[in-house]
Amino acid sequence: MTDIELRKPGRPRSAEADQAILRATLELLAQDGIQGMSLEGVAARAGVSKTTIYRRWANKDALILDALRQSKPPALTFDTGNFRADIEHYLRSLRALLAEPLMQRLSLRLLGELSGRPEWSEGYFSDTMRPNLAALSGMIERARARGELRADADTTLVMEILGGPLFYHFIFSLFMPDQPEFDIEKFIALLWDGLKPFQPEDQRAASTGGAGTE
Repeated sequence: MTDIELRKPGRPRSAEADQAILRATLELLAQDGIQGMSLEGVAARAGVSKTTIYRRWANKDALILDALRQSKPPALTFDTGNFRADIEHYLRSLRALLAEPLMQRLSLRLLGELSGRPEWSEGYFSDTMRPNLAALSGMIERARARGELRADADTTLVMEILGGPLFYHFIFSLFMPDQPEFDIEKFIALLWDGLKPFQPEDQRAASTGGAGTE
C-alpha cells in the first residue's frame, strides 16, 4: 500500500502547498545549508503552518531529500541520429541547467555538506543522476554502432570527457563569476579529432609512430 492509501480520510493535500514548501526548502538550503535551515523557516517562507509540513514529511531530513529529488534535472533523451549534434544538444541542455541561479547557489552550499552524508549522496545520486548517465551512455553506444565513434573508446571515459570540462567551468565560475560563458562549439571542435573513428591515413600514422616515409 502506498503512503497515500494509508492516509486517514480528511482534507486533501494541496499541490500548491506542496510546491511552495519544496521551493522554500530549496531556497533555504541554498541560503543556510542543511544545518542552518529549519522547518519553522520553511513554513514561514512557504506561507503554511509547521503542522502542514509534518502532515507531509516525517522530519527535516525527509523534506530535504524530497526537495532535492523534486529538483532533479529533466531526463536526457538525445537521439538526433548524429553524434556531433547529440553532443552539442547535451552540452547546451547541461549548460542551461547549471546557469540557473538557484542551482548555482545550491551546488555551492551542498557540495561539501553532501560529502559528509554518504547515505544522502547515494540516494540523491540514484534518483537524479543514474537515469541521465544511462541516457548519455546510450547516446555514446548508438554513435559507436553507427560508426561515428572510434571502436576502442571507453564509454565511461567518453562520458567524463564530455561533461567534465563544463562542470569544471561551472565550479570555477562559482568562485570567479566574471568568467566568460563556456564555449561549446570550440570545445567540440577541439574534442572531435579524438572521438571520431580512425581514417586509413590515421591508422598508418599510428602504426609508424607518426613518422613520414622517405
